[in-house]
Amino acid sequence: MKNLEFAWQLIINPNAAFQSLKEKPHFWFPLVTISIISAAMLAWFYAVVDFDWLREQIVSSNPQFEKMSEAQRTKAVALIPKGVMMWSSIIGALVVLPVMRFLEAVYYLLIGKMTRVEVSLKQWFSLACWSGFPVILTMILMAVAIMMRSNAQMTPDAMSMLSLNELFFHVPMGHKWHSLLSSITILHPYIWWLTIIGVKVFSARSMTYATMVVLVPLVVIYSGWALFAVLF
Repeated sequence: MKNLEFAWQLIINPNAAFQSLKEKPHFWFPLVTISIISAAMLAWFYAVVDFDWLREQIVSSNPQFEKMSEAQRTKAVALIPKGVMMWSSIIGALVVLPVMRFLEAVYYLLIGKMTRVEVSLKQWFSLACWSGFPVILTMILMAVAIMMRSNAQMTPDAMSMLSLNELFFHVPMGHKWHSLLSSITILHPYIWWLTIIGVKVFSARSMTYATMVVLVPLVVIYSGWALFAVLF
């Protein structure tokens, strides 16, 4: 089955798609596609954004900004070179995503070993890469956001059109809830559900087992993130 055909099958019949993936695991297409498109969107963003304005927004969002003198503010702004920020973001897109998918696969492998599920690391890695593939929709919308911009003054938040923060909360950079609300999109529940289906098929266990395997670490991570925001 070709990659685009498989991606469509994943939407219309995820059970059959994951069964096929379990028998013939493959992961290069979703992994490389998402990484490259993400890096390309970031490169495009930094090519068109008014970086002086963006840099000012980033620095001024720091709670300590108001306590600085004018000279200190100027120095703080100058400490954020465009090249460093752009390339760190692009390299992050090319490196962080594959690492996160790999760690996700290792987690499934360890849980599988503990619960006597005989599935290889390659199989779990394929599941992690393909279940996260719908995130490509957010990247398509990023391109739309850049093309529809009214001027060059836009933040990365403006590109994340499906995030909870962009759609509902609109908390500014520097707010204690900003990073958490900006990291979750309305697409995430679908991705989590798709992953649950995949784990169920791969493990040949119950829906309850698959739901626990997928959601427990997410609850721990996001609860910890929220607690950190409240306390600090």
